[in-house]
Amino acid sequence: MDLPESSPSEVSPSGLEPAREPVEIIIVDESAQKRRSSVPHEHFYELPPRYYLAAMLYLATFLSTFLAGAIMSNELLPSTGGWVGDQGKLLYWGFGYSLGIMGILTFHELGHYLQARRYGVPASLPYFIPLPVIQLFGTMGAVIVQRSGWRNRKILFDIAVTGPLAGLVLTVPILYFGLMSSSYLELPPNYEDLGIVRFGDPLILKLMAAQVLGEQPPNTEIELTPLLYAGWVGLFVTALNLIPLGQLDGGHILYALLGRRAHHVAMGLTLLTVALMIWFSRYTYVIMLILVVLMGVKHPPTGDDQISLGRMRIVVGWLTLAFLILGFTPTPIYF
Repeated sequence: MDLPESSPSEVSPSGLEPAREPVEIIIVDESAQKRRSSVPHEHFYELPPRYYLAAMLYLATFLSTFLAGAIMSNELLPSTGGWVGDQGKLLYWGFGYSLGIMGILTFHELGHYLQARRYGVPASLPYFIPLPVIQLFGTMGAVIVQRSGWRNRKILFDIAVTGPLAGLVLTVPILYFGLMSSSYLELPPNYEDLGIVRFGDPLILKLMAAQVLGEQPPNTEIELTPLLYAGWVGLFVTALNLIPLGQLDGGHILYALLGRRAHHVAMGLTLLTVALMIWFSRYTYVIMLILVVLMGVKHPPTGDDQISLGRMRIVVGWLTLAFLILGFTPTPIYF
């Protein structure tokens, strides 16, 4: 997910929007002394990448996802009765889940970052967000801070769409191999009284399970394995990012496709989501909806909203948004 710090009003040959008034930019000179200089945006000096911060956050997120996988193994699997067996179970789940989900998120964020660099758009390294206090996922994903707007909607589209597509390139194989090591488990008769955590199956997972495991018998669930869990979380994160609102990837893609007409779609979708949550008394996504509204439902304009995307980009854009049908689940977790 990209978080631009400003929206362009005009365009310059360098790809960065000029400001009508000078803005304050911190420049690091050769003596490593920071000094403030009043310069217009077309003479923007990008701050050096914070490699140390990005690396530390990446390592912290790897550890928090490892912990999430290890804790999940205790929830799903009984003790082996021996120290070696129990430690092996924790390591298997911890590394399996962490490597899977970190690979998916890394592909996703590098898709955004490399496209931004390709177009000369000043953007930070991906900053991963560890979440050690909540055992289910172990992370809140990652963000890239974009230091300027977009020269035109074609650039906006390419940066936005590459992230989800790159993530899916790894998510689908991880789901497949996760299913290869899985099976259907019969639920106990009183499972609803046992407080068992169950995960909603998006349509693409049901279709893949039918191909790999065969038709699902009644009163069964798909056995969760480390890679399958990583793939499920990858689908969940990708689908969330493709919701066509505000600064989410889906919001960027929809604006690139429709221009300012996307504002009406975003407002309508927001109101519809609130109405459905109230009607069905399901508030799974209420926190995310609040964050999206705080970031802004309306998408800022690009320097050139009139440039043609071309037929190929339009087809890819709508197909990418249509992935919501395959990857989204209204109730991701239930008891």
